[in-house]
Amino acid sequence: MRARRWPFMMLATAVATVLIAPPATAQFPGDNGEITKVDQATLDVPCVRSLLTLPWTPLNLVPDGGGIAWSADGTHVAVEATRAGGGGDDVVVIRLADCSWRGLGDSQHRGLAWSPDGTEIALVRGGDLVVVSSQTGETLRTVADVGGVHLPSPTWHPDGGVIAYVGTDGVRTTAADGSTAPDGELIVPQAAGPDWSPDGTRLAYATSTGRLAHSTPDGSDEVVLPDRVRDVSEVVWSPDGTQFLYAGSYELPSGLVMSVVCPVVTTDGELVRQTGGATPCTRPAWRPVQGPDPTPDMTLVYAYPRLDPTAPPSWGNSGPQRLISVEFGHAWPITLDPALLPPEVCGPGWAVQIDWTTNLARHRVPQRISREFSINVLGWGTVVQAARHHSLEYLTDVPDCED
Repeated sequence: MRARRWPFMMLATAVATVLIAPPATAQFPGDNGEITKVDQATLDVPCVRSLLTLPWTPLNLVPDGGGIAWSADGTHVAVEATRAGGGGDDVVVIRLADCSWRGLGDSQHRGLAWSPDGTEIALVRGGDLVVVSSQTGETLRTVADVGGVHLPSPTWHPDGGVIAYVGTDGVRTTAADGSTAPDGELIVPQAAGPDWSPDGTRLAYATSTGRLAHSTPDGSDEVVLPDRVRDVSEVVWSPDGTQFLYAGSYELPSGLVMSVVCPVVTTDGELVRQTGGATPCTRPAWRPVQGPDPTPDMTLVYAYPRLDPTAPPSWGNSGPQRLISVEFGHAWPITLDPALLPPEVCGPGWAVQIDWTTNLARHRVPQRISREFSINVLGWGTVVQAARHHSLEYLTDVPDCED
């Protein structure tokens, strides 16, 4: 099936504008920033695409036990994962402002931590806890031997001088400059999943019995949360220091236990909310917020099947929408690269919705939108300033469906 073709260009004129009025608004996080995690086989991380989102790009990442770590200013996130289709780097750093990325080479997918100044990342290579450049991935120094530890889960002290991690016998600390003995210093025996408080005065961790506790940096003055906070394996302080996010379970007053849901609780152990769903939740991380995200004008292109293939494209005739293109700035495209089309797009009956958006950060652009179920619908007038609908054939060649 052939389409009208022009050289690639973007125009602010051409066909008539079709306005739509979606019924819901986009949801934005609170002051503590986004919560990121692994939900079984999915990385719940901004800009990351799932294995099922086609065509594959370098950001189609599959979790395989690795960690998630935020830069102190919240502008970048580092992820240990496997690229869909294999190959590529084990560690990927993503810039949220434009969802650009860079690879940092190999790791053993056993947790990572960002230095407070953003220039270095601690991770595991060759059985050693090492510090690498956050720009190039070059190994700068070795700080501890963690060869026999399943999940060292390093966490960098806010002053930059010390890294806590899990050794064979509990939580240990080591000098970030590599000046400590290879096995560091034991702080909390038989503990796991540590995280420093934002002010650096406390260290939270999971005890050997699966309880959530925190202590001073030398392991003294331990406070253990109530036993309704249970089955804890990893702990994260909220950026404002008032809450914990953890991988584990929570017992409600009724006696019902919410299992492996990454709950958020107060520092007294009161439930604030759960962040996981029906699948096990691991590797929680909490984004620091230093200021508002940039919200540039963007042009978003979503492909969708028309509910009635004989009727004109429109919001009311839209089936489930899938994001296929993001361009910064506002201009109406009149041609589209066919390589961007998902594999299920073929034959007649397909259309596109092109949105001019403002007040939306790039990393919050939804990959999928459902008009029928009001999922990820962008607010009309608040986010979407104008929209156009076209038959897909108007913008690109649409492949024929195979028999």
